[in-house]
Amino acid sequence: MKVTSINIARISTPERLQLLLNYCVSNEFDVICLQEVAFSSCPILESRFQVFASTGPNKAGTAVLVSKTLKVQSHTCDPDGRLLCINLGPVSFVSLYAPSGRIFRDERSTFFRVIVPAFLSCVKEPIVLMGDFNAVDDRGDRLRKAGTTSSTTVACVGGFRGGIGAGGCMEGLTAP
Repeated sequence: MKVTSINIARISTPERLQLLLNYCVSNEFDVICLQEVAFSSCPILESRFQVFASTGPNKAGTAVLVSKTLKVQSHTCDPDGRLLCINLGPVSFVSLYAPSGRIFRDERSTFFRVIVPAFLSCVKEPIVLMGDFNAVDDRGDRLRKAGTTSSTTVACVGGFRGGIGAGGCMEGLTAP
């Protein structure tokens, strides 16, 4: 099974959505977790994938695209559109989009310390948690030259009974 996570930065034009679809199909992804999603349905993507999206009140939420060859057992999301879970039977995939920026520091802390653990406590394990964590490893990661983008997403795999600290982590893909 091939999985990825992509922050799509609210793309909504048919041309850009077609590029996203072409990228996902050409790489033969089975599960794609999306962040900064500005749509609740998308016929272009629905032509090849099952689309589960939750934009929430801020209109920039999460989505999970699932190959039409896979059977989705259940799906659930939080009311803010920042967490969306798809259960495929033997494994659950969670797309996460954390609050960002200095003004949302307290909100981000609450998100990771309270909201995420509460949400994951209701998710069938094992869990693959992917998305835009809006976090940096060190101060140097915050500094980017104009015209460049970050390329690190963290995917955590494992049980989360003790909070986010559990499980192994690996770097993943964020953009085509």
